[in-house]
Amino acid sequence: MVYGTGREVAQNRLGSVAGSYPNGTYYYPYGEDTGTPLLGDNFATYYRDGTTGLDYAKNRYYSSILGRFLSPDPYRATAKGANNPADPGSWNRYAYVENDPVNFHDPKGLFLSADELDEEDEPPPKRRDPNCDPNNAATATVFSFIDTNRAGAQDLSAQLGLRADFILAWAAVESGWGNGGAARLNDNFFGLTTTKKNPTGNWIGAIPCSLAPGATKSGFACFPSSFADDFYDNNNLYVSGLSALTSQNDRYLNAALKAQKNGGDISAIANAVAKAGFNSEPIDYGARVAGAAEAIAKREDCPQ
Repeated sequence: MVYGTGREVAQNRLGSVAGSYPNGTYYYPYGEDTGTPLLGDNFATYYRDGTTGLDYAKNRYYSSILGRFLSPDPYRATAKGANNPADPGSWNRYAYVENDPVNFHDPKGLFLSADELDEEDEPPPKRRDPNCDPNNAATATVFSFIDTNRAGAQDLSAQLGLRADFILAWAAVESGWGNGGAARLNDNFFGLTTTKKNPTGNWIGAIPCSLAPGATKSGFACFPSSFADDFYDNNNLYVSGLSALTSQNDRYLNAALKAQKNGGDISAIANAVAKAGFNSEPIDYGARVAGAAEAIAKREDCPQ
């Protein structure tokens, strides 16, 4: 049994895995598969990556197609490693086991060995998922939006019976992930508009922007941030979301709940809201909201 595979395997003296029984996997001298590729624990103790086809050798990656390592040998000692003056075969720091793969292997990607295995191979380190990398600008934006607004979406969901993941994704689309001017300045996450004659737009809970502190975005309803701060843990999404869903005699809420009750996914719920008149742009509204929901779901599974 080889570490991390959970399957029955056999290894030859150089550590190559023969495959799951009854089917076997065999290799050309430098590690190319002769039959069906075997992912995971593979050639000469290495772990084969299913995406790149490269073999993980603990200290560097190896290409069985090229028969070469992809980076130079970092091992500096001359006794068994690269640059041994007495062994010209070691001078090529990209070569695999001095071009003698029949008799040697290189379990750590540092120096060749003829020893048979006496310990289990280690799995490769987990690569950082770009969806979980806080240094990725897009990921950082989504993280910030989730952290700030998840509770507001959950509050709305508990009160109205509508899926919280839909509410959060819907708000992300309408507010530009919280970076739109109306969201930042007016605490308005759903683009709820006003007119000069009607400074609140008859949106439930809205106030005239002239009463809001600081600069505001013209033409969009303002919502009292103090109301959100005091009662909803600084999640202003709750206030404008409640207004968007329950105004006009619950028009958009009823459309969303009907689609949800009929088993509709996030895309179907969003399209139902758009069809009810919330969005008239010539776009696939459901796909946009579903895409935002997918982006959020990927980040919510990230380790903290």
